[in-house]
Amino acid sequence: MESLSLDLGCGRASQEHWGLDRLPYAGVSVVGDVERLPLLSDSLRKVRFCHVLEHVDLVGALREAWRVLQPGGRALVRVPYFSSVASWADPTHRRGYAYRTWGYFERGEYDLPRFRVVHCRLHFKPYGQYLFLDVLINLAPAFFERHLCYWVGGCHEVSVELEKPP
Repeated sequence: MESLSLDLGCGRASQEHWGLDRLPYAGVSVVGDVERLPLLSDSLRKVRFCHVLEHVDLVGALREAWRVLQPGGRALVRVPYFSSVASWADPTHRRGYAYRTWGYFERGEYDLPRFRVVHCRLHFKPYGQYLFLDVLINLAPAFFERHLCYWVGGCHEVSVELEKPP
């Protein structure tokens, strides 16, 4: 069987051929929970979380992603940045995310599922609307996060690509 990609928590707008959501929207291929995926271990080559992880238990969802990904498989993530108003305006959001959040998974701290961070980027506005500012803040994202994010504002989201070690 060919390995699959799955858009986890896709809602009404799956970006992959196959989408999973808790609710049976039109176009949802699999009805299920991202914290308890109804899938076999090592069955997927790619999963995508687009503005989903802020609504669920991060560690539980990434443990499940790690379980269902094949060795070398990738998890593509987009989440709200912690200093963004959008991160906290939605009452269903459990948390915002920092650039440095993902290093904990790379180091395997606190018994977290271990992933390699392929790339991590900050986006000043959603989906790279201001590419110059994206480039500028990603020259020194840790510096931006530590010293400038509260003053400059507007950093909207974090995108990260994680790889399950082969």
